[in-house]
Amino acid sequence: MRPVTSLFALFFILAACSTSPDNEPGVEAGVDAAADVGSDSGASGDGASDAHDAEKADSANGPINCPGLTGTLVMDLAWTEPSSVGYTYNMMPFTCVSDGVGFPSKGALVVRFTTPAITVPPTHGVGSIALSEFEGPTAARSGSLSTSPCDFTTGITGQAGLSSVFANTNSVDTYFTLGYQNPGTLELQPSTTYYLNVENYANGGFTCSNPSVCDVKVTLVPQPGT
Repeated sequence: MRPVTSLFALFFILAACSTSPDNEPGVEAGVDAAADVGSDSGASGDGASDAHDAEKADSANGPINCPGLTGTLVMDLAWTEPSSVGYTYNMMPFTCVSDGVGFPSKGALVVRFTTPAITVPPTHGVGSIALSEFEGPTAARSGSLSTSPCDFTTGITGQAGLSSVFANTNSVDTYFTLGYQNPGTLELQPSTTYYLNVENYANGGFTCSNPSVCDVKVTLVPQPGT
C-alpha cells in the first residue's frame, strides 16, 4: 500500500502529442497533480541523444515540453517546511506511446520549485532536493538542477568547483544554501525558479526496463529559517 502524500503541491496540464518539438501543448486541465506532455516523432538512438539536450523555456507556471523524448512530466513542489514530497505514480502523463501513470520510461521529469524572497539570508544549515526510486524498477538516470527546464547537461554554472549535473545514478541528493555561500554547497538565489531535470537515460541509452514507467519519489527540504 502506498503512503498518503502529505506536503506537496502539484498540478497537471494534459497536452496533445506533436510531431514537432517546437509545438506548444494545447489542452489544459488542473486539479492536484501535474503533467505537461510533448513529443517529437519518437526519436531514439543517436538522434535522441542529440535532441534530449535541447532546452525549452517556460513561463512562471506554464507548459514545459522537452524535445526528443516521449513525454514531459512536470512536478511542482512548494517551498514548505519541513519538506515537500511528490510521487510520480499519482501523476498522469498522456504521451504518444502510452496513457499510463508515472514517470515515462523514455520521457523527462521536470521538478519545478521557487525559492522565497528573503531579507536577511540565513548563515547556517542547508537545504536539499533528493530523488529516489519508488515502486519501480532500477534505472540509471541523468540530469541537472538548473535555472532552465529540460537542461540535462549544463546545470548551475559559475560556482567554482561545484556542479549540479549528475549522470548514471539511481538516486539524486543535491544540497544548497539560499542567498549566501557555504564552501562545498551550491548557492541558490532568492525569488528564483529552479528545475530538477531528470531522464531515464545514461551512457548513451535509455535505462528504464519497464516499457511504460519508472516511478520515483522527490523530496524538497528548504534551508532552515527560509
